[in-house]
Amino acid sequence: MKNFDISLQQACEGLETSVEKYEEAKQQIHKISLP
Repeated sequence: MKNFDISLQQACEGLETSVEKYEEAKQQIHKISLP
């Protein structure tokens, strides 16, 4: 996002989601990718 000069909140708004939902999804992906 630094390359696009926008914040996480702005990116989430553009995707019609919230930062909280982004963080939840990120944690779920991390749990799945653990060996």
